[in-house]
Amino acid sequence: MEIQNRPSAEQNPTASLSRTSALQNEHPQASRHVHSHEEEAATAPLSALTDEHANRMIEDSIAQANKVLETYNRRIDRSVHETTKAMIYRIWDTERDEIVKEFPPKKIQDMISKMWELAGLVVDEQA
Repeated sequence: MEIQNRPSAEQNPTASLSRTSALQNEHPQASRHVHSHEEEAATAPLSALTDEHANRMIEDSIAQANKVLETYNRRIDRSVHETTKAMIYRIWDTERDEIVKEFPPKKIQDMISKMWELAGLVVDEQA
């Protein structure tokens, strides 16, 4: 058996394109979905891309990714940290119902929140 060295993406820029094409052939719905968002964003003025529109695009993308990840017993969800307002994404193992990966880690966001509080940057909205 002969091992062939494949050129990296830096050495052969078309290699990454062929991998992308292969993925698009494997999951044509994902490909069409991404292109429709790209076209939508490209034709709309930047000011027209509202938070609602961006959230819809993100939710649609997560739903599409979750369809692909079903075969790997994984799913993605997202939440917003209550203080820092950072998006937190979690990858779950659906068989064991546990978090496999979280980014940025909630623990880090909690530390940032605490530092903001100590520095006086967090304003108590109830006052």
